[in-house]
Amino acid sequence: MISKKQSSKAFKNSLTAKLLAGALLASAAHVSWAAGPARAPIVVAVDLQQVIMDSSEAKAKWDKLKTGWSKDENEFNSARTELGKLQDRYQKDSAVMSADQKRNLEKQIDDKRMQLEFVGKKLQKTTGEARQQLVGEMIPKVEAALKALAAENKYDMVLRKEAVAMLVTPEFDITEDLVKRLNSMK
Repeated sequence: MISKKQSSKAFKNSLTAKLLAGALLASAAHVSWAAGPARAPIVVAVDLQQVIMDSSEAKAKWDKLKTGWSKDENEFNSARTELGKLQDRYQKDSAVMSADQKRNLEKQIDDKRMQLEFVGKKLQKTTGEARQQLVGEMIPKVEAALKALAAENKYDMVLRKEAVAMLVTPEFDITEDLVKRLNSMK
């Protein structure tokens, strides 16, 4: 067990260490700003996913990629519609159906659910892979546009909007500006 004297000494040491670290940090920040620019730093935020998906090049590529899974999308929509009809029929008619008819309809509903789930997972996998491919192709272009925009506007720090744990006011959100820059960099 720690005595009161040891506890008090440990507290004083940790408090002293914290105060010393704070003083060092403050003086280092003061020195770096004193040697650097005489202006406040400019910090902005950007939503990179939105930049990519709102760019004209990405939209065109996405539309082209969509043709690859349109058959699965049609099958998914058709299965969802059929499942809805089967469920409606079961709700309306189950009270007057025989046990065999009920079992048969329940089996049809289960089969349609499994088909819907299978096609849905396949579609989700395909679209996820396509999105990753598109993002991979667009990132270097987005980075180039961001570097140009940051240099032009003298941004000191650009944060990912998704990673900022606070509200980003519109005046510090450069997402639209970056989309415009990316679209102009053909």
